[in-house]
Amino acid sequence: MLSRTSVENNNEIETEKDCFYELNDENQLDCVPIKINRQPLAKSESQIVVSPLTKKEALSTVVHKSVPYATARLLYALNTILMGVTMSKLGKEQVAAGSFFTSLQYLFVGIPQGVMLSTGILFSEQNGAGEFKELGKISRASWKLGLISAICASAALIVAPYIMGSAGAMDSNVQKYVEEYVDYFSLAVPAILVSIADQQIAVATKDAYVPLGFITIYSGMASAFGIPMSLGKLGEAVSGVKGYGISTAISSWLGLLGMRLYYHFNKSHYEKYDLFQLKYPENNYFKDLMNLGWKFGAQAGAEFANLTATSLLLSAYGSHSGKPALQMIVPSIQIASAWGLVSMGLGQGIATLIANLRGTMKKALTENDIETADTCKENIRKLSELGLILGTAISVGLAAVCFFEPGLFSNIFLSDDLADADVKTANELLQISSVGLILDTIRNMYAGNLKGFKDVNYSTMASFVMMTVVFSGAGAGLLYGNDSLTQLMWLRNLSIGAAMIMSGLRWRRYNNMEPIEQVLVGDAQNKNAQASQVSKEEETLAVAKPRRTPCSFFKDLFYKDKSNYQDILVENENAVESEQKSRCIIL
Repeated sequence: MLSRTSVENNNEIETEKDCFYELNDENQLDCVPIKINRQPLAKSESQIVVSPLTKKEALSTVVHKSVPYATARLLYALNTILMGVTMSKLGKEQVAAGSFFTSLQYLFVGIPQGVMLSTGILFSEQNGAGEFKELGKISRASWKLGLISAICASAALIVAPYIMGSAGAMDSNVQKYVEEYVDYFSLAVPAILVSIADQQIAVATKDAYVPLGFITIYSGMASAFGIPMSLGKLGEAVSGVKGYGISTAISSWLGLLGMRLYYHFNKSHYEKYDLFQLKYPENNYFKDLMNLGWKFGAQAGAEFANLTATSLLLSAYGSHSGKPALQMIVPSIQIASAWGLVSMGLGQGIATLIANLRGTMKKALTENDIETADTCKENIRKLSELGLILGTAISVGLAAVCFFEPGLFSNIFLSDDLADADVKTANELLQISSVGLILDTIRNMYAGNLKGFKDVNYSTMASFVMMTVVFSGAGAGLLYGNDSLTQLMWLRNLSIGAAMIMSGLRWRRYNNMEPIEQVLVGDAQNKNAQASQVSKEEETLAVAKPRRTPCSFFKDLFYKDKSNYQDILVENENAVESEQKSRCIIL
């Protein structure tokens, strides 16, 4: 780690901690120190001003800049819940279909939604660094990526019910209703994905109420038309589950139009971001979005893969045992998926705040403004901690309601013809899953903090391995071996808790880094730096990525200096490439 004295007082630093090891003539390892050029750059005309945040100010920032976005995700989730309630009025098979297409929707649309959420990090970094025109370039690249992702997601949605039906994972009667919904919902996917990128512009520029307005239009119209259409009040032609699919498609496009009109009529705030130019997207930013986006998409997929795995397990178990297992788990799945959107939204809001400060921190370091960089680091710490406390407090409140009054939620989702014993089991499962709501919120907050540094792969891998792979394998054994739904839900809580601990340990490493390390560690996540936009920051802060070993994933938890994210400062990338031909990095 670089010392403060070294950064401030030396133009060239030699340290045995950051070095290459090579074999000498006697076949012994010699440490060859890396020389780091730290010549201060000229001060810019406009000085960076960042004030230290008090705890009260940090909490106010989280509430005003992150909570509105999380609330928007809550409205989105409430629309899904209302859809589930409507399905319960139509019959048992529609309830089961609602569980399936909720899971499929979160999986196949959730993944590209994660891809589009990556735009928020790039927007925030450029906004924090004061590079406002770059936001327009990123926006145009995001539309291109959104439309490509929409084609893939829509195709997967349409095909998935046929595959699951052919494999016996979905009852033929249930499959019919799932197909009716996704055929129309797929028309909404392009507008949903593009709108997410547009929402991230507002979140990055700290106009956090724009996403809330969009989701209000989207969810409000989807429910206002979807409920009466599904119940047959607007005619037989649009009745049933397809009614909700049609209303969702219409409302998503109207919401996107409304958001763009808002940007147009508020040019005084948004004109400087160059959002209204009709230009072909630049490939450099498109590559950056692809490189970062697939990681965000994988994380979103890992989040909802657990819900999909739970649905598939219980569907197969129900067919095997003759029990309405999937119907009994519906309240737990609906609440978990809905609250998951909220906690992920809160984490995304914190991530954009961290990315903004990282952009400012990077700018300050290139101007040799150590004091401002330190202030940014301390503000990041406060925002992340208070965001974690706020998210946990809210989830405890929700979990308390689920635990002490489970019937308040379960009666909403369960059909009237379900046996009393099955209703009792559904309530018990919801009580158990309330513990998981708290653990999942903490995990999502840690994952959001890591997103601010573009570190997405670690929490994704931890979540997928523990919450999907381990849970599915051990869960199948519990269901078929012990015939126990309650044990399955406790196993789910344990898998979430394990992923939470791993993500928390990971975040602790970042929290203890120096400002220079916090800047570099984020830059190292994005390999596709634009050659056409090599700025003075990139020339000064070049990085080389150490070689990985199969056990590095677990070492990253505890051994800071052996992590692939502990970047080595070098003079330039060409020097690194030539050095690596004759030397090896010893981790």
